[in-house]
Amino acid sequence: PQLTRVSPEDFVSVVRQGLMYYEREETELNMLLFPEVLANLARVDRVLSRGGGQLFLVGRSGVGKRTVTLLVAYMLRYKFVTPALTRGYGLSQFMADLKGVVQTAGIEGEDVV
Repeated sequence: PQLTRVSPEDFVSVVRQGLMYYEREETELNMLLFPEVLANLARVDRVLSRGGGQLFLVGRSGVGKRTVTLLVAYMLRYKFVTPALTRGYGLSQFMADLKGVVQTAGIEGEDVV
């Protein structure tokens, strides 16, 4: 569907509802919805909702990049994949994780973040 402009109040309402559903079905996020978080949500949603949208998120730890992306992926019904990093995690484990993601996206046709 085409993207349409919504009022800030409607956007906050949609995000709160998505957050409530996520916390009900998955896990508690304890996410505060202040203007900077809402702006990041809108940016991530704008990119991921387009076909083939790609992001490279860089920033300090703890600012909510992963949480925002997780919530947007859930609301768009995309599969969210995070590699399980351990002490012995190396290139071969990364390639195996990447292979699984590519198979999910390419063969099964699922949208993956």
